[in-house]
Amino acid sequence: MIVCGRYADAFLSSYRNELSFDSCIVVNDLFEGIYPQNTEFIYFKEYKHFSSLIARRKMPEILKEVLKTLRGDIICFAALGHGSGTGIYRAIGNFFRTLNEPERLKFVSIRPWETEGDYAVSQANEAVLEHTDMFIQMSLSISKVKQYMNARNIEEAYQVADKWAVKMLQVL
Repeated sequence: MIVCGRYADAFLSSYRNELSFDSCIVVNDLFEGIYPQNTEFIYFKEYKHFSSLIARRKMPEILKEVLKTLRGDIICFAALGHGSGTGIYRAIGNFFRTLNEPERLKFVSIRPWETEGDYAVSQANEAVLEHTDMFIQMSLSISKVKQYMNARNIEEAYQVADKWAVKMLQVL
């Protein structure tokens, strides 16, 4: 499993006991959490704010090498919107297209609340649409959680989305 960005990093720390993977790679600009023993880290500490655009344009060679050497199915998890998770998510998908093995890569993502702004929502939706032709994807919008699953506030909506993501990651 590849965990992209700060939200996904915090998610892994919170739900590490409920998830089981042969290996896990955290791609982030900070070392923040408590992780399973089989976790590897790829950091971008040279950037104070590792934005979506930087992540997409400057995918580090070390991540490319890791992706080339991984065997079996690969699951990529990110919260999409403004941040690095979106850029890394897109970069991994675009890089994987060059390897001619799209069936190995699966994406799970949470898309932002509409109040986070049009830019965040449009970036998240673009990231998901960019990979629909080749990869298995499961994505959930926080706005839809509130609308259809009767979440009373944004915190409750994120908790419901987190539980959904855990289920999707367990199924894959």
